[in-house]
Amino acid sequence: MSKRYRQLLPIPQSESSSNSQPSGSSSTPLSPGDEPLKRQRINTQLACNSCRKRKIRCDGKKPSCETCRRRGEKEPCVYTETKSLPRTSKETEQILELFETIKTGPEAQAIDVLRILRGHADLDTAFSIIQSHIAHPIRVQRRGAAPEQTRYLGLESELMARHTLAFPTLQPPESNILKKLLSAGQKAMPDGDNDAQMSNNEPNPFPAHNPTHAQLPDLTLCDERLKKLNIGFWTSVPIPSDLAAKVISLYLETDHPLLGPFDPDLFLADLVDCRINHCSEILVSAIMYWGCQMYSGIDSAVQKYIPEFCEETEKRRSLEKTKDSLLTLAAIELLGLGYMGNGKDHYVLTFVSEVNSMGRRLGLFGVEQSIAIENAKQVSPDMQSATSYAAWGTFNWIVLMALFYQQPGLSYPEYPPAMPIPGHTWHRSSEGSPAPVRQTLQETYMGDTFPVLCRFWRIMHGVILKYYRDQPHPLKSVSSHVTLAFAEYKYRELIAWAETLPPSMMRSEHSPHHVLTFQYVKTQLMHV
Repeated sequence: MSKRYRQLLPIPQSESSSNSQPSGSSSTPLSPGDEPLKRQRINTQLACNSCRKRKIRCDGKKPSCETCRRRGEKEPCVYTETKSLPRTSKETEQILELFETIKTGPEAQAIDVLRILRGHADLDTAFSIIQSHIAHPIRVQRRGAAPEQTRYLGLESELMARHTLAFPTLQPPESNILKKLLSAGQKAMPDGDNDAQMSNNEPNPFPAHNPTHAQLPDLTLCDERLKKLNIGFWTSVPIPSDLAAKVISLYLETDHPLLGPFDPDLFLADLVDCRINHCSEILVSAIMYWGCQMYSGIDSAVQKYIPEFCEETEKRRSLEKTKDSLLTLAAIELLGLGYMGNGKDHYVLTFVSEVNSMGRRLGLFGVEQSIAIENAKQVSPDMQSATSYAAWGTFNWIVLMALFYQQPGLSYPEYPPAMPIPGHTWHRSSEGSPAPVRQTLQETYMGDTFPVLCRFWRIMHGVILKYYRDQPHPLKSVSSHVTLAFAEYKYRELIAWAETLPPSMMRSEHSPHHVLTFQYVKTQLMHV
């Protein structure tokens, strides 16, 4: 059975060769030197519609291309001059435009753009919706206010993105009082603010409230043991025991997580049981002096007790300041805070020096770790906890006061306390050397604030030693004795510290008082 092959046609001859050679000579074999050259590629950017439809070669000549002329087409070729934009190129342009909108537009607008993109699978649909939203002109900025587009730039934006705890995004003011002031200022401006901005449907974690109509805080006691308080055992000031219990509870919930000069659990146990191991008369008087100033914002009736507790604390201090004890140390710190609250700052530096000297005599500051560990082994676990609170509470306060007053010649600890931070305990490792291990504070109202602040003030302690110790008065420029490398090192330490903060330290609507105050304390890093 023979195979049927497709018949091959002879090589087509050019016009010049067909004129020079006789008919039929095309079938004669050619020598290797006489082989025709390979067809060259025709450089044309646009083929006629007929050739494009057939997907054949076109030279793009007008009015008729060579291919159509050979095919016998009588009508001139039609060329489609406008080329449709490829979809990939169109999507690229849309994406670039959206990126520019997110990058340069207001923050609220950028968030809305992202929300629309997440809610629509089709890019064209999302792009048309976004274009309709941003078609309105940007509202006129308030006088003296920075444009929203330039609120966060460069390094600041990067820090807020990488370190959300250390650099939280500022929330817009929503207080009713602020709104009235802003609206009054906008009415006075010639150009009204009629253009609506893009709405943010997500709930604000810090809703507006009217401070003039705020409800009284919940005055339930933070510890049930305070119901058994007999304040007459500790003070001669005629204050009812139930009112004194509320004052002490307010202090324990708001300020003690920030100050922590004594173990609150041991203090409460001895306070209600009238024992003097971890509670004393001078400490109770100092707490009441400072606590009544805070409580007067809730009940003005306690204001009459403030000078009485101040006088009582001063009398007891003059009697006991020569007797070094952890309780007297904590009482002097609270007495200094009370004087600050009453505007008597000139006494505070004296109390700072007293606390620093007494702490060194008690072995809380400037003691080698090995010696501190040996001393801790010789006391009970309760006393170890009380010592840790006293050491770190007074150390933190001294560093805070040093940064607040920046007074040359003020004495402060040479080294941080060697005792473990409250919430940590000594644990003997496999090598036999003790190491601090994290524990949970027993009191729920304490949260994680105090241990976090202890590590913060330990970093800032190095700052005050370098910046303010042995410096002349008045202070010279910091750059004269502090290198940029040191400042950058401390700043990196603070950033690393912020990265380890627990979730409970995040600012939110339900944050307790000490967490919100902690946000202010972090502003001390500006001293670096």
